[in-house]
Amino acid sequence: MIRRGLLLLATIVGSVGAFSLLAFWSHLNPPTFVSPLSPGDLGLSYETIQLETDDGIVLDGWFLPRQGGEPEVGEPATLIVLHGWPENKGSVLRSAAPLTDRFNLLLFDFRGLGRSQGRHSTLGGRETKDVRAALDWLEERGHHQIGIWGFSMGGAVALMSAAEDSRITAVASDTSFARLDLMARDLFRVPVLGHAMALGMRTWSRLFLGIDIRRIAPVEAASRLQIPVLIVHLEEDPFVPFAHALRLEAALEGNPQARFWFREEGAYGQVPPEYAERLRGFFAEHIPGPRSRTGEAEAISGRREPGLREPAHLASVPLGVELGMSRYDRRDTAA
Repeated sequence: MIRRGLLLLATIVGSVGAFSLLAFWSHLNPPTFVSPLSPGDLGLSYETIQLETDDGIVLDGWFLPRQGGEPEVGEPATLIVLHGWPENKGSVLRSAAPLTDRFNLLLFDFRGLGRSQGRHSTLGGRETKDVRAALDWLEERGHHQIGIWGFSMGGAVALMSAAEDSRITAVASDTSFARLDLMARDLFRVPVLGHAMALGMRTWSRLFLGIDIRRIAPVEAASRLQIPVLIVHLEEDPFVPFAHALRLEAALEGNPQARFWFREEGAYGQVPPEYAERLRGFFAEHIPGPRSRTGEAEAISGRREPGLREPAHLASVPLGVELGMSRYDRRDTAA
């Protein structure tokens, strides 16, 4: 009986280990996805660029200069736009394109994804090096007013990069996880099994990559940010549970410039019609940009829609621009 019990236990442990290894490896090496969409398809001028990281990986990217919009004097601000896993830069292009009337855009494929080099995606473990390469490229060409916006894994990397590099002056993060180990557990929403799978993936990550997935933690990075931050999340998100957004919200409690847009309706990966306008308003308020030809700085409306609630500690802080949030409140504890 004891022998049979030990055999059963060994079988369970072995199965969890093998399954977690398979899950870990498939996330590091997803099928190559390259969107056929390019800025030229949308009638936008652009430059194909290459970025080289400090660990020798060459990334494929696009630089889109500001085009259209009202005539302005001076260098426009630049937004670095980060895609999610396992996509590439083309997957966020259509959502980002309307922002070219106000900003330069820089998009690139993360390591191991799209057209970029790299043996593996590291799910945020080393992707901040990719952002650093983009920042270096911009700095070398005289672009110093820089914001960053990312979706899903890109949102997580945006937060972590902003905490590491002071060249980023504002960050918008959409559908970021709070900690990768918690996200690994949430991938397997089965009692006990989820924790066991997360432990297995943590073990494989340390063994194969030398990375502890507990340290891939946007929530820790967020707690150190004092620059303007916009957190966007779908309340009924089927992939990144809303609890991750609540953890980020709690981590940002000491940041008076943090804003939250928690969408009550929608679908993962889909953006509402007003999405670009809200991003434009957020970044226009917080990144010093060019002046109009009259020499006056462009005014940003401070209108607040009826029925919105704001955190008590922000009650006396002017928002400057209305983001039209579907719910705008702060809770005392994170989920």
